[in-house]
Order: sequence, then C-alpha cells, then structure tokens
Amino acid sequence: MGPVAVLLDRGLFMVAALLGAWRAGGACMPLDLRTPRPRLEQMLGDAKVRVAITTASSATGPLSWLPCAVLAVEDYDAMHPETPRPPADAQLPPLGPEDPAYILFTSGSTGMPKGVVLTHANLLSYSGWHVAYYGLGPEDRVPHVAGLSFDASMAELWPTLSVGACVLPAPDDDVRLLPEALCRWYAESGATVTFLTTQLAEAVLLEPSYPRSLKLRTLFTGGDKLHFGPPAHAPFKLVNIYGPTECTVNVTMCMVPPGSGPPPIGEPVAGSQLYVLDPQMRPQPVGIFGELFIGGPQVGAGYLGRPDLTAERFVQNPFANIPAPPSECGPTLWPSGPNWEGRAGPDPGAKAGASCGAAVRSLELSSAQHGARLYRTGDLVRWTEHGAIDFLGRADCQVKIRGQRIELGEIEATLLKHEAVRECVVLCRQLPNLSDKYLACYWSSEKDTTSKGPSDPDLVAWLRTELPDYMVPKVMVKLPRLPVNANGKVDRKALPEPLLGASAGQGAGAEEALLLGSRGAAWGSEEEASPRAPDCPETQRLEAGLQAAFEAVLGRAALPVAVSFFDLGGHSLSVGQLVNRLRRDLDLQWATLGDVYAAPSIRALALRLRAEQKLQLQKQAEKSSSGGKQQSESEQDEPSSPSGSYPASFQQTALYGMAQLGPEASSALNLAFCCHVRGHLDVPRLRRAFSALSLRHDALRSTFTARASSGPGQPQLECEVQEGDCLDFSQVEAPADLAEWLLDQQYEAFDLLQGPLCRVRVLAEETGGGKEAWVLHWTLHHISADLWSYNIFLDDLAAAYAQLGSSQEVSWPIPAPQYRDYARGEAAWLASEQGQSSLKYWLEKLQHAPPALELPAAEHKRGRASFKGSKVDFQLDKELLGQLKEISRRCGAASAHPVLLAAWMVLLSRHAQEEDLCVGAPMACRTTAESEAAVGYFVNPLCIRASVSGSFEQLVKQVALDVRQSLQHQRVPLALACERLGLEERRLLQGMFVFQTCPMEAYEAKLPSFFMGFEGAELPLGPDRRLESLDLGQRHAQFDLALMLANSPGGHLIGSFQYNSQTYGREAVLRLQAQYQRILKAVAAEPWAEVGQVQLFGAEDLRLIQQRSLSPWPRELPAQSLPQLMVAQCETNPSAVAVVGPDGTCTFGEVLRCAELLGEVLLAAGGEFLGAGAAEGGVLGGGGSRSPGESPSPQNLTARSPDTCAWHSPAQPQHYGQRSAVAALS
Repeated sequence: MGPVAVLLDRGLFMVAALLGAWRAGGACMPLDLRTPRPRLEQMLGDAKVRVAITTASSATGPLSWLPCAVLAVEDYDAMHPETPRPPADAQLPPLGPEDPAYILFTSGSTGMPKGVVLTHANLLSYSGWHVAYYGLGPEDRVPHVAGLSFDASMAELWPTLSVGACVLPAPDDDVRLLPEALCRWYAESGATVTFLTTQLAEAVLLEPSYPRSLKLRTLFTGGDKLHFGPPAHAPFKLVNIYGPTECTVNVTMCMVPPGSGPPPIGEPVAGSQLYVLDPQMRPQPVGIFGELFIGGPQVGAGYLGRPDLTAERFVQNPFANIPAPPSECGPTLWPSGPNWEGRAGPDPGAKAGASCGAAVRSLELSSAQHGARLYRTGDLVRWTEHGAIDFLGRADCQVKIRGQRIELGEIEATLLKHEAVRECVVLCRQLPNLSDKYLACYWSSEKDTTSKGPSDPDLVAWLRTELPDYMVPKVMVKLPRLPVNANGKVDRKALPEPLLGASAGQGAGAEEALLLGSRGAAWGSEEEASPRAPDCPETQRLEAGLQAAFEAVLGRAALPVAVSFFDLGGHSLSVGQLVNRLRRDLDLQWATLGDVYAAPSIRALALRLRAEQKLQLQKQAEKSSSGGKQQSESEQDEPSSPSGSYPASFQQTALYGMAQLGPEASSALNLAFCCHVRGHLDVPRLRRAFSALSLRHDALRSTFTARASSGPGQPQLECEVQEGDCLDFSQVEAPADLAEWLLDQQYEAFDLLQGPLCRVRVLAEETGGGKEAWVLHWTLHHISADLWSYNIFLDDLAAAYAQLGSSQEVSWPIPAPQYRDYARGEAAWLASEQGQSSLKYWLEKLQHAPPALELPAAEHKRGRASFKGSKVDFQLDKELLGQLKEISRRCGAASAHPVLLAAWMVLLSRHAQEEDLCVGAPMACRTTAESEAAVGYFVNPLCIRASVSGSFEQLVKQVALDVRQSLQHQRVPLALACERLGLEERRLLQGMFVFQTCPMEAYEAKLPSFFMGFEGAELPLGPDRRLESLDLGQRHAQFDLALMLANSPGGHLIGSFQYNSQTYGREAVLRLQAQYQRILKAVAAEPWAEVGQVQLFGAEDLRLIQQRSLSPWPRELPAQSLPQLMVAQCETNPSAVAVVGPDGTCTFGEVLRCAELLGEVLLAAGGEFLGAGAAEGGVLGGGGSRSPGESPSPQNLTARSPDTCAWHSPAQPQHYGQRSAVAALS
C-alpha cells in the first residue's frame, strides 16, 4: 500500500491513525496542519497521495481543497453496521522490515521539500537501542512535544508505546513554547523522559529553578548545536543527540555534564557506523575535520521519487567489508574505550522494559544488509582525542572572504561562550553593488529587554580576544529572539538584512544594527579623541575628497568622518585601494599605507595629509632657494657614508610590521645562539671582540623608526665602544633555574626604536675537576641579521678574539660590505629591466593564487595575534635520506630539497583538501659577492606553487622546476608582489618550509643545530675553545606551522615542527610529524605511486578509526516491524493507559481497536489501488503486500456512495457516521 497522509494534531486519534495506516500495509506521511497550502500540495503531489486522514472540521474547513480522498477520523464507529468491512477471510497485509514505514519531508537546498523514506527496519532498530539506553518501562510517561512532521515525534511515540509506557500529548503553544509553563506541565503530568528542540531545551536549562514535584529524569535534545550543559540545580540528566532525518532520528548521543561548555555530539549509537572522510572518501585522522558519512541499520531507503538525489546522497560504502563487532548484551550505546566526561547511559540500572520481549518473531540482521550504503550528511565533524564526534557546521556554511576560509559555526560557538549571549547566527552577506563580502552576526541576549546587557562594541571587543580579526563579524544585529521554523530550528532566511550605516538608535523595528571594526566603534558614534573639525578651506576640501574616496572604496554613502576606516569595514587589502585612489584622484603622491594606519578616520587623515602637504611645499621652496644644490641621485646611492639613515628594505619592513603587533610578536622574531663554551674564556676580551664585531657591521647598530611620510625606516645610530651603547653585553651569575632564565633572555623583547638590538650574556658553569665551562647566550633581532650572517659573525668573532690576545685593537684586512648598500640599491634594481622582468614573473605566478591554507588540524584556533609556540623535533636516518636523494637525482635535482618539499606539500594538500597549493619557502637571497659577505636580513620568502597530483616523481619534478624558476627571481620581495596584487602576504606563508643551509664548509651541518635546538653539534672558536649546541626549547613561533629541516653533523637529517600553540595542539603536531615521516618512507619505497594514494595512517591509526567508526549492534531485532510490537503490547496489556491528553485518555486496547478499524476502512476503500499509485514514486516500488481484490479506479473512488464508504472525495466533503469515536473511546 502507498503513503497515507496524516494531518492531525497531537492527541488521541493521531496514534491510531498512524498505526491504522500501517495495519493497512501503507506508509505514514505525517504533515503539519499549519503548513502553507502550496507546500502541502507539492508534498501530496510528489508522494502521489490518494488518501488523507484528518478531522471532520479540517476536512470541511481549511483542508477542503485536498486533492485526494479524505477520511475524517472521528466520523466512524467501530460498531456501525454501514461501516464497510473487508471480506471475512481477508487478512491485514503483513509488513516486512524493508517496507516503507514513514515519509518525512525536509527542506531542500533548492527550497523544494524532499520526501525521506524510512523503513520498518530503520524504525525498529532505532526503537530497540532507544528503549535500552533510556531505560524505558511501562511506568514511564513521555511527553509528545515535537511536531508530527518532525522526526523526533517518532522518538517520542513508538519506543514509548512499544514497552507499554504512556504518551502525553503536549497542550497548546502557550505551554509548549514557554519554558516556565512547560516545566510546570512536566511536573503536573508526571513526565519522566522528554525531548525538546535545542533552542527550547536551552531556554529550559536557563530556568532559575524547577518545580519540586518534577519527576523528569532525562531530557534529550537535538536539531541544532547545543551550546552549554545543564545547570548544577537541574534534577534531570541532559543528553545531546545528533542525526539527520535520513538516518532515523539520531545516530550519535552524548551525556552532557553540568556546567560544561559546548559539548560534542557524542559517539555512534548501537549499530551505527560513522566515518569522517575527505573528498576522496578517505578516513580523516583524529582532530581533522571532514564530512560525516553514516552507515548502519538506521540509514533510510532514499528520497521519494528522486533517484538522482538518492544516488547522490546515499552512496556505496567502501568499508562494507569491515565487520561490525556484535553486541553480547543487546543494544548498547557506548563501546568500550575512553569516555567524554564519563559518558554513560542516563540510568544504566533502569529496567529496559521486559515487554520488549513480547516479539512476534525475531529477525537476523547482517552487516551486509545495513552496511552496503552510506548517507553523506554534508556536515563537517572530527574525531576528538576522547573518541567522540565534534560538530563544526554544514560544509556549505564554510565561506571565503578575501582568501580566508571561515567556518561560520566556529564563530557562533565562540560567541555563545559569552555569558550574555543566549543565541546567535553568523551569516556571510554581500555589500550592495560590490563583490566584497562581510560577516553579519544576529544575536539575542540572555538578559531580558529591561536589563542592561553588553553593547555590541563590548561584545566585539571580547570576541577579538577569542578569534582572529578576519573572523570577527563586521555587523552586529541584536534581536529580541531569533526566528525559528516549524521544526524549532533557527530560520536563517527570516533574518533581516542589516541596515548598513544606521546607528544603534536608527534600527528598524526591534533590531539594532551596528557596523563594527578593529576597535568595536559603532557607526555614527564619535571617538573620544577625534580631531576637531578643520577650520581652513584647504583642509575642508581635502576632507571632502577623502570622504568621497572612502565611500568609493567601501561602497557606502554618508560615512561619518570621525570613525576609523577599519571600523567602517575596511581591511588590509582595501587600504591599498584607498591609497591608490588618493594618489590618482587627489594627487596625494606622498600618501602611504602608514598614513592610513596612523590616522584611519577621514578627519584625522585629512589633517595628517594636509600637514604633510605643507611640509612637501616647504621642501620644494628650500630646494628652489638653494639654487638646486641638492645631492644627486648618484651621490645618494654611494655607499661611502657610514652613518645617517637609509630606507629599510621590503623584507625589513615586513618584519617591522609583524613586530608592531606587540611584544610577543616582536619576541618571536628574536634570533638566539646559545651554547656551552669549552676551554678558557677571557670575558673582558670577549666583550671587546663583540664590540669590534659591532663596529665592523653597521647592521648591529641599527634601530628602526616609522617615518610619517613613508612608514618604516632604518636610521643608523652612532657607533660607540662603551658598554651599553650599541651592544648589551654582561657577565651574570648562573641562576638556580638556568634553562628557564636562558629562555627568558631568548624572548626578552627588543626596543626597535631605541636599541640596542644585540644582547650577549656570559655565565660561568659549575663543573668538577677544575675545568672551565661557560654558557654563551647571544640574541639578535631578526630584522638585523639572518642565519647566514652568523657564519660571518663566528669567523669575525674568532679573528677578533685571537687578535685581542696580543693587541688592544682589531684590524680587519678588508672592510665589510654593508647591508645599507643593498637596501639603498633595492629600489633602483626593482626599476631596472631585470627587476621589472622578475616582478612580472611573480605577478603572473600569483595572479590567481589559491586561498589561504587552512589546516583542519588547527584544534585551538582562538585568540588574536598570538605568537606563543612550541616545537616537535625528529630525525631521519641516513638510509632513508639516501633513498630520497636518489629520487631527487633521478628527477634532475642536486639535493634532497625538492623531495622533502614535495612530501610536505602532499601532507598539507591531504589535510587542507586542496590540490593547488602555495607554500612559503625562505631563501637566502644573496645574489652577489658583496651580499654574501654582508651582515643583515636578506632572507626573502619565496612562494612555491604546485598542483599536488599525479605520481610523486612528477610532483618532485614540478616542485624542482618551480624552485629553480623562483630562485632566478628571488630578489623581488614577496611583500611587493602581494601589495601589487592586493594579496595578504601571510596568506601565502602558511605551512612554511625551511631548509637550513650554511655557505661555509666549516659550519655546514653544524650551525643549524644551534638554532634548531639539537644538542651535540660543535663549532671551533679558536684553537683552544669550542662551542657546543644547547637545546633551550621554544616559547614563541613566527608562523602557525613551519617545518624546519637541516643536515646534521652525523650525516642524517634533523627536523623540527615549529607551531603556534594557540592554533595547534601538541598531539595534532605529533600526528603531522608522524604522517610526514610516513609519507617519506612510502615515496622512498614507491616514488612512482600516485600522491593521492599515499597512506597517511599507520596500522594503529586505522585500527583506532575503525574501532570508533563501528558501534556494536544487536544480533537480532525483536520483530519484523514496529506494528508487530505494538499489537503484542496492546494484546498483552489492553487496559493499560496509552495516551493521556487534554481531551481524555485511551488504553492500548482502544488504540488497537481504533487502528484496526482504520486499517479495515482503508483496505475496503481500495488500498491496493492506493499502493499502486504510490509505487510510481520510485523509492516505494518494492512496497508491502497487497490486499486481495481488484483495484478501483479514481472515478469509482470519487463516485462511491456515502452510504457504502467512509471515504470522502474533494468534491464531497461530507461527514458520515452516527456516533463519535471519541465517545466510543471514552
């Protein structure tokens, strides 16, 4: 038989109508009476429904238009002689486990509802473990709160009735939707176990108190993300459930402890299979987000009449040959293993309901039956360290704004940690008439409307302490409550469009729309320290021009003049657009990015640029009055002057900008050289040697300041021999905790403005045997030098120390090349033909760069601009390194560098699920003999780009070629290319790859060990002294994630994963390190293998994933179908109360008699015809058995006499029957 539409409210007849449809061999299709007519028409048409069950008042009133036969449920009497009966020898059709039981319609991505077909096996499997987990028995009373068309209603009805417990239909919405009234009704009705949608459950959890007579022991909730646990005073336990309609209510559960934050969605229920997979259907390791796929006996049959959509969402299970572990004790929820916060069933000791054993017969289930297909949910989840599933959000809720991937669910989860936020939704909105996008947050306060809650700026200020800038919403819209749909979920389509430009007092209706930025200021609000309005006409005209430029770039009108550009929605990319517009439209050629950052409001920027304009005019007047006696460009470029200022290089400017993010950021740029000194050491002599070193290399005496006209600059300081001027050198007593003290020294921030930027500490060590032992700690800021520079330092330091043994001064054979010469010549080189050619190479290469690399392993991605870091060290043996070098040689490369980099790109590609990849690889960028002998920061990060596909050898060749080409153009600063293209440089520097090399043979394979923290390397410092590397550990990190590699003195490869500890957990990095080594071993053995087939997991990893993915299921189900259990229950306990509603009560015996009569009426009216019609839907083609007899035609059905049939056609909305079934049941 086909689908039977049921349009009834919660109450006495609803259960009988659903069971009656099953008794006639049909499938139930419950529909909400409040559904708009067009949507109802579409659902009825999609399912080819020929009969609907509703009330008489609905049949003649709001549902009189129904395009099918209508059965008015109360308009018949079981004893009425005219009620049509089936033949005496007719049997109600048996139902098999694969027959359709339910059709539930859910919203589709196109806006068209789609019907989900669930079988009796699905429903029976769900009911079995539900009864066992919640300990349901005949004494329980379970409210029916969910809407009939919501799959949670199945959880409230059938497990409850199958064990002889009582269903309590909820009263009207005044009780059902008001937390206080709902709790009071729970207490009055004696409810023991209940379901609530997430939003309603959270409202109940926020109740300050609960009735003393409340008997509720378990509240289970689902439908949306749960944001907090129960309060300590809650007398019930809280269970968080998750599951799509396509998989029968829920497939995961999690007991939520009191006072906890956002919980995971739990572990798989009995029999379910959960797989977290990447786009290639490969399992994701612990901690890495992927799409959730569900298998097992609860996976539905598919979509009604939609074979294309069914094939797309219900896919073949590639893991079907993995057997599920059988349950020895019937249905259970939690497999053995670690639990999250002590998860266990709500009442493990509760009786599971002995009446479950009243089965008609048992059905053996096999993994082959229920494991052949997987349902792909489209939800992003990950396995946690404790074996639970952590839910992030919909895969289609991931957005990209200015190249940054953003998970909207992550922002929502963070906002809900704030004590004042009750509920929130974050959406990606489009600016009017522009392609730019922004984040809008809709939120409501936990406090009532009369209380003073947090302001939007306060909330955003707090949010900026939890998330990076690009994840902070630009628009905040406060609402009294967020709109919800019929299923109790937030209705995102009903959220209002933000009123951009309105201040808090100008919002429409109840909403308050505020546009916020870096400091959380609101539109229309004046900053306390905002400059006064200009009084001179020139500045006023400039301000008007700036306002026009701001509005053109930001795409908005009537902008306030005293609010920051960034508070108005500007970002780092649009700053460049603004400056270009100022230079082009207003002829402000001296305007720079630094000006906008220093004075970001229209008014402040106008005053600043006007002052600069006056200065420019004054300089031109002075130049004219002096007769043009100014230094020529050639004289400016001459490198003879040892003092004065010179422009910073692009590389230094980039570091300077990073250092301005705060002391922690600047400390992350410290370059420390720490070692033991073995042998005699003359400390005063060492001090003079360092002074001579400082005198020889002016980079050590440089400080940095930001000039108003051009941003960062690097004026040179005078060199003085006295201590404390350009060199911070001291001998100190060894502290009690030497290691911690040395770390403090390593990360003590430098003052780039005042200097000095070179710090040396010498400590005497306590040793036995009278031998001298010292610790030398030497720290520079990276802006002054790079690793290459230390090769020069060590040679010069050894020479100076040796000379000072017999002389008071140090004489150098030749003067050292200076970094200032390189910095001064940078602009001229970039303007040359060669420079322009190289710049063109990078602009073309990065023109369509892939989005920022986001690794899902970033477990703790919160906090803003944090540089706290740590590292994980490892080594590769000589044999493996030799194999990798051989692969590199076959691919035409001279070293293992491209092989190691290609393997790194494979790892990043697999985790980020991106094929087109950009990886930052710093290069020495010393392209001349002079630069090779100079001290300074020459390093330029190159962007190595490759398509991670094909065989590994093909990838190595691709990487090697890209590296060679990049090296030919390495003098072009990456920062310059990014500025020209409007890219954020840091976007291209995720997952850095650093291969440390040294140019001097004496230091090769030794010096990197000092900087990477590997002990055991030695360097000479004269004939009687040697330096031994010392491992200090790591507190800070320049990048979120960087792989550092170098050759070691022993001939093997040393490596270090350096990571931001607020972005990555140590366990996640340890897994990355293990996977990187696994990739290297795999490609060494089979370099011809496809990179997509390289296995990231070891045997133990795969075993753990399989163990977590498969939950035990019962060997047998207690019946063929749920109606069999219901019949057995009704026959065993006919006088037990089944339903208690506002209109009265009914027993199990009365429910069965009413359901059987409905089934008989359906059969007598032509159930076989109805089933044939529904079979055209596609999914129901193999439905249940048919009743005997000829199928009547639609014309015959419509024309039947009311005296012979209880059916009503749309043309005959009449009522028949002399007695009310309500009276009969009463």
